[in-house]
Amino acid sequence: MRQIVDAHGSSWDVQVMFASYGVYYLIFAAQGAGEVRKSPVAADTQIQAERALADLSQEALLNELAESVGLEETSAFGF
Repeated sequence: MRQIVDAHGSSWDVQVMFASYGVYYLIFAAQGAGEVRKSPVAADTQIQAERALADLSQEALLNELAESVGLEETSAFGF
């Protein structure tokens, strides 16, 4: 798990989550029962996804947060 602070001063916890069909997401959860967002991460295994998260710079994580979508949103594939 990682933590970041966005430009508005909000703190976010970032974790990896396995979805369906071999898809992994970075899950951004605003601290204090706030918003939850997701961004896909290129990985074939949980270990690869965790490494990808660990290797991202703070700036890259903030970019992923900016491009993320709400947790409830689905793709054309239904996940």
